[in-house]
Amino acid sequence: MIHKKRLSITVVSGISIEVLNKIAPLLVIFYAQHRLGVESFGFAMFGISMVELLLPAMLFGYNHFGSIQIARLDHNKKKIGQLKSDIVCLRLVHSIILIMALFGFTTFVDSYRPYRLLMMILSFAFIFSSFEMLWVHIAVQKLARINIFIGLGRILSLSLVLILVKNPEDAILFAGLTLGSNAVINLLSFFDSHLMHPMERPSWQRIKNIFRKSIKFACVLGLATFMDRIDVVLVERFSGITGAGIYTGPARIAHSLFQIGNAIIMAFFSEMVVLKGKSYLQEHLKLGIWALSSLMGPFIFGVWFVESDLLSFLFGKEFSEVSNLLGFMVLNTFFGLGLAAFGLQILMVKQRIDDFIFALLLGCLISAIFGVFLVKIFGLSGVAFGMCLGKASALTMTIYKAKKILGKLPGRACLYGLSPAFLMTLCLILLRPQGLVPTLLLGLTSFASFFILLNRKWFRKLYLKMKQN
Repeated sequence: MIHKKRLSITVVSGISIEVLNKIAPLLVIFYAQHRLGVESFGFAMFGISMVELLLPAMLFGYNHFGSIQIARLDHNKKKIGQLKSDIVCLRLVHSIILIMALFGFTTFVDSYRPYRLLMMILSFAFIFSSFEMLWVHIAVQKLARINIFIGLGRILSLSLVLILVKNPEDAILFAGLTLGSNAVINLLSFFDSHLMHPMERPSWQRIKNIFRKSIKFACVLGLATFMDRIDVVLVERFSGITGAGIYTGPARIAHSLFQIGNAIIMAFFSEMVVLKGKSYLQEHLKLGIWALSSLMGPFIFGVWFVESDLLSFLFGKEFSEVSNLLGFMVLNTFFGLGLAAFGLQILMVKQRIDDFIFALLLGCLISAIFGVFLVKIFGLSGVAFGMCLGKASALTMTIYKAKKILGKLPGRACLYGLSPAFLMTLCLILLRPQGLVPTLLLGLTSFASFFILLNRKWFRKLYLKMKQN
């Protein structure tokens, strides 16, 4: 059954904290870009993107494996403590190997030698991420409390960047402070998890079993991260550091939207890992898809009307000269959220990992091929569009595989969520407001009006169910 009160608290707190979390990074980007300049900003953001690209090699799918395993342990504190200890040990070994490999790569590959100091400083993220316990909070349905830690970490990062970053020479400091907030979040989640489930002595035999069983989960995480980060690598390769700086500004906005939507997915995933009946899966997925569509709809349809003015306002005129860049990124974000919803919540929970890997592999191939091809013709926008094609292909295959499990897809719920944004678009086309602020006000007002009008029956039904529960 749906635990509506807990689910509602988790979703609302998650979205609220993520909105706060993403306002803070956007302020950081706005401030840092003006202080560092395009080239130094691109230098720092490329280093951050490279570390984030390598992070799955340390996480290795242990998060998703651990969440699913804990859901089957029936709140056994000792066994959960053993699982935590074993996974932390595995992550630390991965971290040491990654740091050594990164040092060798940036030492012996000439084109990456200028990034060596930056990469070595940022590699602390691997060590601190070894202690991240978000997966435990997901499995025991305590996701709301971790959102508080995330908020505190983001605010701390914003404060330090505003105080310490002053000029282009502070690019490495900016990158360290940006990833430093994650280190604070990881340590807070570790100590909070330790209070709930104390660590036990690790076992070599258990560690070997966890590593073996996590390989497929690692493939999923690695392929998903490749699709998310390969665009920055291609941009740096074909457009240089300046191109990377222009590209990563809008990319961070799209990434922020993904994290807000991901708060919804994680809230539902924490419930779905313990569900068994098909009807319960269908009901949870339908509600989750409606929430995602409602959240992303105004961004998907509305970004094309404000893209140029918004990027010029946030980052500078040079960022607004690349047409449709942010629009393709937002569309790519929506495809990514759909991929997570069907892949993570359905295929992985139901142990259909091979199907998910195949879909992700297809998406990676299409992203890489079209990304390389289109960047040579259309520049930065071509890369973003190539990523859209890859994500859309992976999503299509994932939905096809998930339908075999569900039997029925939540298409109507998606339509309910997207329809108000589509009608908002018609208003913007007909009334043609001029300027960033008038367009945003008209878009927000029209969307809210259509959303309430078209979903009134859904709200009433949800209210009655929550009242009964």
